[in-house]
Amino acid sequence: MDLAVVNPTALSLLISVSMLAVMVYVIYEVEKWKSDRRVLVSLYVEGMMLTMNLGAYLYLLYHDVTYFLIINGGYMVFALYLILQITNVKKELAYLIFSVLMVSSEASMGALIFTLQTGLPATIDSSVENPWFVGVMMVEMGLTLLFSLNRLNGNMRKYLVALLLLLMPWFPEIFGVYAFWLSTFIMIAATIVIYETLYKDRLRATQDTFTALELLWVFSLMMIGEFLYFLYSSLLLFDLSMIVAMIWFVYRASVGPSHIKGNYLRDAKTAFAIVFSTFVMEFFMGAVLDFVNGVFSAGVNGFISSLTLPWLAPSTPLNVLWDGVDIVGSVLGSVWFLIMTGIEMGFLAFKKMLEIKVREVRVRMSLMIIAYAIYSIYLHNFSPISSQLPYIPYMWSMGLGTMGESPTQSCSV
Repeated sequence: MDLAVVNPTALSLLISVSMLAVMVYVIYEVEKWKSDRRVLVSLYVEGMMLTMNLGAYLYLLYHDVTYFLIINGGYMVFALYLILQITNVKKELAYLIFSVLMVSSEASMGALIFTLQTGLPATIDSSVENPWFVGVMMVEMGLTLLFSLNRLNGNMRKYLVALLLLLMPWFPEIFGVYAFWLSTFIMIAATIVIYETLYKDRLRATQDTFTALELLWVFSLMMIGEFLYFLYSSLLLFDLSMIVAMIWFVYRASVGPSHIKGNYLRDAKTAFAIVFSTFVMEFFMGAVLDFVNGVFSAGVNGFISSLTLPWLAPSTPLNVLWDGVDIVGSVLGSVWFLIMTGIEMGFLAFKKMLEIKVREVRVRMSLMIIAYAIYSIYLHNFSPISSQLPYIPYMWSMGLGTMGESPTQSCSV
């Protein structure tokens, strides 16, 4: 059949529906796990989806069916031989293979459909940043969660349902600038949920501690990817982070929370890892919001010119230290970082305030939240006298982040 005479959209829909139908069978077999042999067969079929998409993609590129026959024929023989030799299946390893094959097969489907519709070679961006990949993956991730829901504890359900599943659809190439706003707001809510669950289980070691830490690492990688997009106009790292997040989602939905138990009150290293991971995520999230709102200009040169202090050539260690402090200070002193941090920490402080029975302490905590909102955010950025604050006695910054950065202070430096 000549693919040139076939409607690309209709053929793309046929490929997507076929992939989804096969993956429903695979997901059901793996999640229900009625026998090792049935799981191995389903994994074999899942791998075949990957090789078929890859072979078809190469056929569209080179118009040579040889690649398709070699890849699929080789897989059918060697993978079948390997399955027949396996007598004992380790569940965690099988779940990991299942997760990687699911995402990689759908990414190869995205590449196939992109080339089918445009005639151009696919990249990671074009394979992942398209509605066909996103739509199919959303359905498959939802089915994976649905079939495994009864095996998951309450915290794990929160992480998967309220966090990653809602985070996945927001791709910049599909939703534009709204993707950054939506992903940021969802990530802020996710961080609140993570810290709330950690605080709730603070008196005992749980599996959710290291699961939450893994999730913070995934979020940090996403934010670094978005930050680099504004610097270099490349979504490569962001797309890779989304692939990692999808694999993590499917794996954790299948196998459950981390088998390592931890408690941040009893282990200083665990507490530091949680706080440091949160800081990295918050730092790059604040920088992304600064780019979106025009505080920072896009591109490396634009970013450097937007910093608070003069940029020094990184020719000496002292200059590198200066530039590092400049970058960190410019982000931490920006209004969007302060707003974002205020929402997260303010909500947690509010939750803590509701638990306290002493009225005096509750009043003090209320005043603390109000003072932060007024002195760190409103007066400096949104009040009618914001431009006059540097000239008003006792209204200058009284510590790191107390009043954000002052325009006249940055100019005087």
